[in-house]
Amino acid sequence: MGYFDGLVSGSFKKDETGQTVFFPYGVFGRGKLAPSEDAAQSLRSGLKIYYMIALPVIIVVSILAGFLMSLGAAAVLMVVYEVWVRAKTSGWARSRGC
Repeated sequence: MGYFDGLVSGSFKKDETGQTVFFPYGVFGRGKLAPSEDAAQSLRSGLKIYYMIALPVIIVVSILAGFLMSLGAAAVLMVVYEVWVRAKTSGWARSRGC
């Protein structure tokens, strides 16, 4: 398992019924039930690509433009993440536990 696979796998868990639950904000907030394993896998792949782009962008901006600009880049990337996750998981039920 690679670094980005490990980051992504931390956002997914199986509930007591064996259904995949996605936690978009980690330990903050409830998860969303993936309607199918294909939907969960698609989200995993997209999330991995997002991390593979976002982390290097923040690092490069920090090196080239400084700390404050990297905070700005991080804020923009968080908005992108929020919009993308909401679009991908719209219609997914909220989990009851986990």
